[in-house]
Amino acid sequence: MSWWQRLIGGKDAELIRELGGRDNFLAESAAHTLGRVGDKRAVIPLIKALRSGRTRQIRSNAAGALGKLHDRRAIQPLQQAVLDPEEHVWSQAAAALAVFLEFFTEAVDELARGSEEQRLIVERVLQRTSDPRAAEPIVRLMQDQRVDAAIRAEAAFALGGIGDSRAVESLIVLLRDEGVGEAIHAAAASALGATGEKRAVEPLLEALSRLTGEARVWVAGALGRLRDGRATQPLVELLSDPDWHVRHAVVAALGEIADPRTVEALAVGLEDENSNVRSATEEALSRVVAPNELAALRKERQARLWRKLIRAELGRFLRSDQTRQFEAANGTWWTEDDLALVLARARLEGEAGTEVFRRTMGEILEEMMRSGALRRDARGFRAPD
Repeated sequence: MSWWQRLIGGKDAELIRELGGRDNFLAESAAHTLGRVGDKRAVIPLIKALRSGRTRQIRSNAAGALGKLHDRRAIQPLQQAVLDPEEHVWSQAAAALAVFLEFFTEAVDELARGSEEQRLIVERVLQRTSDPRAAEPIVRLMQDQRVDAAIRAEAAFALGGIGDSRAVESLIVLLRDEGVGEAIHAAAASALGATGEKRAVEPLLEALSRLTGEARVWVAGALGRLRDGRATQPLVELLSDPDWHVRHAVVAALGEIADPRTVEALAVGLEDENSNVRSATEEALSRVVAPNELAALRKERQARLWRKLIRAELGRFLRSDQTRQFEAANGTWWTEDDLALVLARARLEGEAGTEVFRRTMGEILEEMMRSGALRRDARGFRAPD
């Protein structure tokens, strides 16, 4: 009988012999197949292969097989395998361990004792958890105040990945808890968005007005995923948030909701000083206006943006020590190209060569000369004496 006949249709005992044999390819294939066969006699040989397999593929396949066989004897060996230096191995071991619901319950006591090793194991398992059956023990882990904030936040993110609606109430409680930190609020918000549950909208709107910084970013993202019209106006009110990360998240969320009534409010983002916000705004607007309308909005708002930024940068330049440094290096008088170079070295690099930019800069220079903020003659420009 050929090796592939033995693997696909042969006896379990033959597969176990192949697992311990010298041929790496046969051992890898046997480990993979034993998980599908479901024979508990393979547990001990698979544990041995997990611990001492010659190749990472043998160890990885053994971990996957042990997860499928779901025998408690594999819990401790799988925990050790989660610490394997090879990501291919520890990732598979973590995914296998996630199907043992008792693992999460038993891990809490170890975490409460401050075990760094256990902390890494739990963190990796949570990152690989996708089984809805794990929702309940993960909720308990998330709620346990003996566990540090980072692991509780990771548990909340895991619940979001599972997307189980049974976790919604626990996540809402966590989102409203002012005694936990920003990371946990952010994770709870993200998880609520992933559940798709509309009952999460009101708690998220409360959090949107109460929280700031990174947590507000995640709340806005969650509201975008839920695509509920109730979030439109509260999000619009945050388009002027001083944190560009928040503005970016708000614009993206409004793009997900895609309410045509937000076009005027969103268009302001095309003038945002942050290029990430401008890009997100274009993407959001592309979902609610026709391409020709977007092109017209972009052209109009871009001119306003350059006017605002160029005026601010030229004013800052004229008021700073840079003018004296520039004069010492380049002479007292500056050409229009010199000033464009100054702007390019500031926040406007990448834009200073465009036609709109140069035309707008010329208009502002004329305005500054009329107001006396800048002098000019045949030699060029200079600051007033």
